[in-house]
Amino acid sequence: MSGFLTTLDCRKVGERRWSLLAPLRYELAPGTVLEAPTGFYTDFASIPRALYLTTPPIGNYDAAAVLHDYLYFAQATTREQADGIFKQAMQDSGVLWYTRWKMWLAVRLFGGAIWRKYETEKAV
Repeated sequence: MSGFLTTLDCRKVGERRWSLLAPLRYELAPGTVLEAPTGFYTDFASIPRALYLTTPPIGNYDAAAVLHDYLYFAQATTREQADGIFKQAMQDSGVLWYTRWKMWLAVRLFGGAIWRKYETEKAV
């Protein structure tokens, strides 16, 4: 069974930027733990301002969004796996199915540019 092992603990350090004050740990499967480390920077859910009324950047999907940001940054999984973990982590956080589906679809459609940005930075 999957789920978060720690609670999200972060501090705002910019207009749309937060820093983790403690590791965010997520158990994907028994014995498989993913961790976004202390000091990791996130913007939570990268949602355009025009959509804030229907999907604000902060909600009950916060921890899942931070984990997803870290998975994209670290690239220890494939992009498809990272997006699937995001969807599962939202379910574990009690996010409603239509919000999970909408956010998962958004990262599948529009997350490629950010993935490639981190991929290019790691290659240098």
